[in-house]
Amino acid sequence: MKHHVKRNVMIWLLATLLLMPSLFALTSKESAMSIDLAGKQHILIQRMVNDLQLISKGIDTKNSRADLLLSAKEFETILHGLQKGDKSLHLQATKLPAIKKELQKGERLWKEIKPSMRKPPENPKLLTEMISRLKMLQVTMDKVVKKYEKSIQREKQALALSSLVKSFMKQKKSENHVVNLAGKQRMLTQKMTKLALLVTLGIDKEANKKRLQQAAALYAKTLEGFAKGDSALGLEAAKSPEVVAYLKEVNAAWKPFSQNIQKIIGSGGKDTKALGYVVRHNEALLKKSHHLVQLFKKSGGKKSFMEKARLNIVDIAGRQRMLTQKMTKEKLLILAKVSPKQNDKKLHETIGQFDSALKMLVAGDASHRIPKPSNAKMIAQLRRVSGLWEKLKPIYLQKKTGKKALSAIVQGNPVLLKEMNKAVHISEVVADY
Repeated sequence: MKHHVKRNVMIWLLATLLLMPSLFALTSKESAMSIDLAGKQHILIQRMVNDLQLISKGIDTKNSRADLLLSAKEFETILHGLQKGDKSLHLQATKLPAIKKELQKGERLWKEIKPSMRKPPENPKLLTEMISRLKMLQVTMDKVVKKYEKSIQREKQALALSSLVKSFMKQKKSENHVVNLAGKQRMLTQKMTKLALLVTLGIDKEANKKRLQQAAALYAKTLEGFAKGDSALGLEAAKSPEVVAYLKEVNAAWKPFSQNIQKIIGSGGKDTKALGYVVRHNEALLKKSHHLVQLFKKSGGKKSFMEKARLNIVDIAGRQRMLTQKMTKEKLLILAKVSPKQNDKKLHETIGQFDSALKMLVAGDASHRIPKPSNAKMIAQLRRVSGLWEKLKPIYLQKKTGKKALSAIVQGNPVLLKEMNKAVHISEVVADY
């Protein structure tokens, strides 16, 4: 596993680093794209292996078969493009004999495997053999990337590459981390509103007052960290003029919201005017916090397919945290008889959004640049989240919520948030998603 992770990190790094022609003297954009797409083949093969395993176990067979065929089609298109060129993919046919040889080997293996894609074998032995051949193909495609790497002028560039790799890893980790924390701000707007309602309703009042104070302090600290930098949070001061300007706008919305949160804490939930302000304005602050996430995603220059995919995963997984808090807030507003019809409609929409995004993270979604996960930790964590959600969802959907159901939500929601946060962290830091 460690060997594969290291190899995947190198594939990913090279795919991006080689987009800098001034340093590596690439002859064209197509040369860089060849490496990027050759690296992508590794992921496509892993998706095919995962789909075959799911099909063999009878798990989500319809979607798995559809995903298998899509991955196979994309793999074949890239394979042919690397050999013969493809204008739509910005690929030139390779002229390097060593790479040609490996691609021809890959073509032969693919021709043996392809006929079974439409109807995978039911015999376990034949299926195992098919997966084994796919892994052989994966090794071959990894060699293609290595051959491209060796075609670069290495002597004078070795030290520069080493330095750039370290710089690149730091930059990419930083970008994912910033998007993670910006996404967490979305969640905190809804968590604060949820906790304000719990304090007002007298549910575990003292503990929830403390949690509300902590959530407000974290939102303020992170917002300031984006503007000025914060080593404890791992943040550098934002440099993008667009982000810097928008942070002032977010801060302007946060100031009165924060003041009313403090009034709720100080009054022990008796200041209904302050609660009214929070209920009316929390989604405006959420909207601004969400827009800040999108600005951070756009900053930092041009990004490769894999970089965009990773940021989208961190964003969407991070958004799930917010939805766990938003649905609880809406359930509490219904129980408090605050615009019950409107909040019931919102609750169903929020549940639907959480449902569809969770399925997207589990199965992948090409339209949102979300690859199907192949990392064992991520797969296991998403299963844990799915298991918790399966138990909580029916309770959220209950028309009449008694004390027992309310207790299940109040106790289960923080656990769901915690497990979803673990998934976000994994998506931020793992090399091989």
